Amino acid sequence: MQRLNGREIFSGILLLFISSVYLFILLTDWFSAYGDAWRALKGMFQVNTEALKMTFRRLFVIVPGLTGGILLLRQRTTGWILSFSTLLFHSGLALYLFTKSFALLERDVLFIFICLGILLLLLATIFLLFPPTLKKFRVGKRTILPTLVLFMALIAVTFFL
Repeated sequence: MQRLNGREIFSGILLLFISSVYLFILLTDWFSAYGDAWRALKGMFQVNTEALKMTFRRLFVIVPGLTGGILLLRQRTTGWILSFSTLLFHSGLALYLFTKSFALLERDVLFIFICLGILLLLLATIFLLFPPTLKKFRVGKRTILPTLVLFMALIAVTFFL
């Protein structure tokens, strides 16, 4: 089995970092005293259904990201499928939000960090499309369909659920 090169390690670690940050934000919001997800009233728990839906939406993006990053670093084909579709989703979402808020952003240090983050996401996604990487992870006709299905599922759950 071939060893991972720096591009693949970069893609896996970036995906693990992004998913871990999303998970930290989700857990902080869920267990915060100021959170709107749940309350304890008179010995009973009251759960906000919209907050619960949002939690499931976020988990549907976090779990494939964490799993894909780990499996990519372990050189599994499933890791490539999960990682590529999740990175493509994050890249598309970042580009969409950037173009929608481009007029509102001031050209300062934050703008440079946002552009750098989008560039890193795009690089990580493109790195997974290099021919040696595709050959190493045995990407072929049987892996393209699950990748597209997962990508479409991520879009559907995030925007239409």
